[in-house]
Amino acid sequence: VCSSRMSPLPHPHTPGNMWLARCDYVAKLVDPSMGEIKLKRNGDNPCHGWGRFFSEHWIHSHPSVKPCDLCTSRDFVWHYENVPKGNFEK
Repeated sequence: VCSSRMSPLPHPHTPGNMWLARCDYVAKLVDPSMGEIKLKRNGDNPCHGWGRFFSEHWIHSHPSVKPCDLCTSRDFVWHYENVPKGNFEK
């Protein structure tokens, strides 16, 4: 999984949900709309990647994940602090 920014803390996630992954890896993931996983989408828990954090964590949820982070800055490791500033409008 190659992410625009991958943060390992408080759970593996890609803030902004911008990533690229091989189809064979994504096929290993649990369907996010099914069963127990669907229940985890309710009730926020940032330490477990549940609730609103679920979508950003899902791509990193398989044990075989090999994350790649395009952001080389060590300033951004935790949560949404120190996100690089910029004008991203067209």
